[in-house]
Amino acid sequence: MQSFITRLLSNLEKASALSVQGNKYRMEIDRLLKVVVVGGGPTGVELAAELADFAHNDVAKRYGTAISDRIQIILVEAMPRILAPFDESLANVAKDHLLSKGVDVRTGTAVTYVEANDVTFSPSTPRNATPEQKAAAKAAAETEEMGTLVWAAGIGARPLVKRLAKSLGECLQLEMPP
Repeated sequence: MQSFITRLLSNLEKASALSVQGNKYRMEIDRLLKVVVVGGGPTGVELAAELADFAHNDVAKRYGTAISDRIQIILVEAMPRILAPFDESLANVAKDHLLSKGVDVRTGTAVTYVEANDVTFSPSTPRNATPEQKAAAKAAAETEEMGTLVWAAGIGARPLVKRLAKSLGECLQLEMPP
């Protein structure tokens, strides 16, 4: 988390310094001020909301609205909606709240590649997607420049890994004395 905060603050300082040059560095400032939060679960949703509050309050006070108004926060979720394990009405309230704060909520979108200054988005596909569906998603992929990315998505084990771990656990239990 510390490197995320360091990078975010560094990008704010750089954007502020470049902004005194007028429109000359507009694209670089926009890149520096784009924050991507990957994962629409509770952690990602809360982080995106807190970042929006930070931009509208703290950044506006320290750097002015010329910088705070340019901050773009993108929340990316591969599932069809954010907060998928929760009741749909709660997820809708959260989405509306984020949108009202200016957060760009992208559902049904997967992050397929990340480099230092850019991220590639594509339509998410089910695990059992056909080769044609995968090819269509790959063809629709778009790469965007960004200043900061934080991964708040789940990293749970795949079903096969879970079954193997369970099998190994049972084997180990049989071999271990009580």
